[in-house]
Amino acid sequence: MGDNKMTNLQLQIIDLLQADITVDKLMEKLQLTPSQLLYQLNFIKRQGYQIMRTFYENGSQRWRLSNNVNDIPTSNEVEIKGLNGVFHFLAFSDTHVGHKNQKLEWLPLLVNYGKENGIHTIIHAGDLYEGFYHDRAHLNQTAEQQVMTFLKAYPYEPGINTFLVAGNHDENLLRNHYINIVGRLENSRIDLRVLGYQEGFLRIGNSRLKIKHQAHAGTPDDRALDKIILQGHSHQCTICQKQNALLLKVPTLSEVTSGENRDYNIHTGALDVKVKLDNTKKVDSVEIQQLSVQEKLTPINKIKIKVE
Repeated sequence: MGDNKMTNLQLQIIDLLQADITVDKLMEKLQLTPSQLLYQLNFIKRQGYQIMRTFYENGSQRWRLSNNVNDIPTSNEVEIKGLNGVFHFLAFSDTHVGHKNQKLEWLPLLVNYGKENGIHTIIHAGDLYEGFYHDRAHLNQTAEQQVMTFLKAYPYEPGINTFLVAGNHDENLLRNHYINIVGRLENSRIDLRVLGYQEGFLRIGNSRLKIKHQAHAGTPDDRALDKIILQGHSHQCTICQKQNALLLKVPTLSEVTSGENRDYNIHTGALDVKVKLDNTKKVDSVEIQQLSVQEKLTPINKIKIKVE
């Protein structure tokens, strides 16, 4: 029982959370680093307190205590609040941390690009980790080492939130090594939010951005809501209209060859995507720049597409 006794600091955090406070203000008031704050919040949650997180387009987060049963998450959807007609984000995929062709040094380039261009949201479309497949050239790392390698290599930048879905290689860590990256990452970093396995959703105004790893996985597309679909897994970068939605296949930020495309050149890099909403807060158009990895991430193509 003694181990579960609340400290004065934890009681102070609970009082502040009842007022619906930003994470930055919480750290400032308590003089805590992000990792120190998260340690205290994880303890408080283990005592049964329900802490809700709200994400804003400008990268801020508001955290609050909730006593409403309807606030308990029942889906893998997060709403982005504070939109002013535009949602700007970066997308990358298939980093395969733990593979011999991982490119950890590219991760800071992505975060720096976001910081320099005022982009507050980054999306990862799955296969964050390599996992363990007998026919793959993975590094001599344990599952825990793979997890920690990403957490150390991916920079924390205040004002940037990263949303992820877990791919088939990430599922491998759960099936064979009992590591659920959903809880593992969120309990380690306040800037990471794992939406779920294989798919997740960001609600933007009255439309929805669907993030999926494999084409055949997850739920059927909702034609009324899912106006933009980000898809990983192929290690290719292609853009096409799919019925009344825009399908963006997200390139790999590694030099790992996809099992589905061993005979094709992989596309490395990321996407810079700017979504414009109409006056009904539905997706109107999408501006996409493909980013190539050089000494830094460099735009190489730019297109604008009207979404019907």
